[in-house]
Amino acid sequence: LVDISLSQDQLIGDGTTSVVLLACSLIKEAENILREGDSSQSISLCNSIIDTYFECARISLQILKDIAIPVENDREILLKVASTSLNSKGLSSSSRTQKYISSMVVQAVEIVKGKLENISFHTVLGGSVLDSVLVNGLALQRKLINGTDEPLKIQNPKIMLANFNLGGNVSDLGGKKSHSNILGKKNEEVLFCHRIAKTGVNVIFTTCYTLSSVADLNSDLYVTKDTARKEDILPLSVVKQLSDLNIFVVEGVSVHELSLLQLATGARVLQSSLEMENFDDLAHIENVIGQVGCFEEKRLSGSNTSMVMVTECKASDSCSIILRGGSITLIEETQRSMRDALCVVKGIISSSFVLPGAGAVDAEIEARLSENLDSIPANIKSAFCKSILTLPKYLALNSGLDVLDTIANLKMAHANKSSEKNQTEQSSSKFQGINVHNGKISNVYDMGILEPLQVKTGVITLAVEAATKILRIDDIIIPKR
Repeated sequence: LVDISLSQDQLIGDGTTSVVLLACSLIKEAENILREGDSSQSISLCNSIIDTYFECARISLQILKDIAIPVENDREILLKVASTSLNSKGLSSSSRTQKYISSMVVQAVEIVKGKLENISFHTVLGGSVLDSVLVNGLALQRKLINGTDEPLKIQNPKIMLANFNLGGNVSDLGGKKSHSNILGKKNEEVLFCHRIAKTGVNVIFTTCYTLSSVADLNSDLYVTKDTARKEDILPLSVVKQLSDLNIFVVEGVSVHELSLLQLATGARVLQSSLEMENFDDLAHIENVIGQVGCFEEKRLSGSNTSMVMVTECKASDSCSIILRGGSITLIEETQRSMRDALCVVKGIISSSFVLPGAGAVDAEIEARLSENLDSIPANIKSAFCKSILTLPKYLALNSGLDVLDTIANLKMAHANKSSEKNQTEQSSSKFQGINVHNGKISNVYDMGILEPLQVKTGVITLAVEAATKILRIDDIIIPKR
């Protein structure tokens, strides 16, 4: 059961609770059938249950395709689907917050063109959820070393990415500190900085750190608790010389962040200072140095946190979401909810089909299976239909509604209409779902309660597979200790 929930999360991103509930209900109903049947025929009865479950699942998937609604990247539909996904999460309490986050989710998927791995999250304590922002580009919660306390903004900057220490290994500064050794080291640093300046670089992103307090290594070094290795320490003298040349350093960037910056800026990550030997060649520089429309250091309101932002990226399919909130728990719940909604919206774009939510699909499957499948055992078919209605039952229960009355009204709305009824009423019956606000059965499509076809397909497929695998277990042998 844990595995199918993880599979649902990895393949689709939503419906993890639904798949477990359906699988458990299928197993429970099968157990009741086996208990009531002849014990001598338990193996054949179990095989019959398994075959019937698979047949009902196959027909259910066909019903889903029949009632699915095609969409062609309709932004209004995408917003409704994102809002439906957030309804079951902690953000459902505020319609204003839900609309704001839904819009952010849809915009993020459009920016990255469905590549959700190009979306980075940053959590900043303080403010409210409505203070969260989407950055079309990259935002990094890293320190910019510019020698002043004023935020920095540069238009059309050239970017360099360095996965090595710009000042060489700090251990090289240890040992004998003769005047000639120190002077030679300083001259190398000056030549190194001027070589970088010739390329026109304005900002350098590096994986190494500066030191923020003197720590017995060298008098011209800062120290921070984040720095564990000497080779990750950047000499202050190099930072000062680069700053004098109007070249600013962003420290402590992770390797993953460098890869995202590489996509956004078009720059190539340098792994060693040896790769800078050809910086006199303009063609080589163009292949190494990247450029963006704007580089900015921004301080967030209600917080002491500063963010480094790279925006207006011509070669970018990436974005960053900065989440705000009054507590870590709220921020983490918002991030979890957004990840599910992002996967759902991506699924809509890839499959281009949606289904009515709020139990409408489940009731439609139950109604069609009950009417048309006369060739399979009635008790097993009834068990599958009862399990399919598990999700609407929990929806009614969690909404504080009378479960028996609500499910009865839902089944009645999806019952086969007589020929005297008009065609409009017949065609709209598949959209009848539970309105949790007033407890009535309403047209949930008009209410904008939609879900992707992929989610419901995955729930039924994985739940039936898990239930039938468990039913194939003859016995459990527990070894004695």
